[in-house]
Amino acid sequence: DLIVEILSPSTSDRDRTLKLSLYELRGVPEYWVVDTEDRFILKYSRGESGYGEPEVCRESISFLEATVDLTEVWRRL
Repeated sequence: DLIVEILSPSTSDRDRTLKLSLYELRGVPEYWVVDTEDRFILKYSRGESGYGEPEVCRESISFLEATVDLTEVWRRL
């Protein structure tokens, strides 16, 4: 399972705190928080003790066997 949130000014705090906690509690394997303004994705991956520190992805991001070139995504925004 993967959940992707695209930040907006009105929901940014909730996405980074409340939703992160809820998804971790429910056992969601990956949660991505997309910051289109600063052009990065925080990639939270669930381990044995929950989510650890997120990976900060600026150039590419992968899920299962797919990889997305983020430089191309940011260029098109």
